[in-house]
Amino acid sequence: MCRKVFLPMNNKKQNIALNVGIFAVIMAFTFWSVFRNQNMADIADAVQMMSIPSLAAAVLLAVFYVAGEGSMICYLLKGIGERAKLLRCISYSFIGFFFSGVTPSATGGQPMQLYYMKKDGHSISASTVVLMTVAVVYKFVLVVTGVGILLFWREPLREYLKGYYFLYFVGLSLNVALVVILLLIMFSPGIIMTIFSKIEELLVSFRFWKKSEGRKDKVNQFLAGYQETVGFLNNHKKLIASCII
Repeated sequence: MCRKVFLPMNNKKQNIALNVGIFAVIMAFTFWSVFRNQNMADIADAVQMMSIPSLAAAVLLAVFYVAGEGSMICYLLKGIGERAKLLRCISYSFIGFFFSGVTPSATGGQPMQLYYMKKDGHSISASTVVLMTVAVVYKFVLVVTGVGILLFWREPLREYLKGYYFLYFVGLSLNVALVVILLLIMFSPGIIMTIFSKIEELLVSFRFWKKSEGRKDKVNQFLAGYQETVGFLNNHKKLIASCII
């Protein structure tokens, strides 16, 4: 009778096993939350009606989208003098895409990208500026595309969305507001600081917050991070134009 011998795993193998386990749990919970209370027969019928070429095109475009962001990261890192490999930068994009999908309000993507970029030897300041630039460019292009669809494809859009047509305006308005806020933070930090001070005074007067000087220091540090991005944008206009295109 043979007895199995289990050799102790090293730390790297333990980390891989832990990561795989966490991923499996998240995937199981995701599938459960999506398919619970659903008629699986109807889902099976819908899958059979799917066009394989269209599905393949959708998968390829999704991969191209994520790889495009990775290419931007590589392009910007090289533009500021950092050594970067294209495939590794594409992996940063997939990391951000994954963690944005499994964290509330998609808040985990950029911090995890920053963690892995720092782990690979990229400076925190350069990585932060590059990721911030990608985010700003992405939001800008998103707004331009959204306005273009509204101007040149309005009737087909209305017919396609039907009763949800108003949500398009809600989403577009929120993205426009976000771009305006980002631009104010980068180019007019004084206005943002004044608005924050007024809001803080109001919340303190209603006793939602306690007065704190440390809070203002944190806001100043936050704004200073965006100021680095402004300097980068001003000094690398050709890089930014290429990324926007």
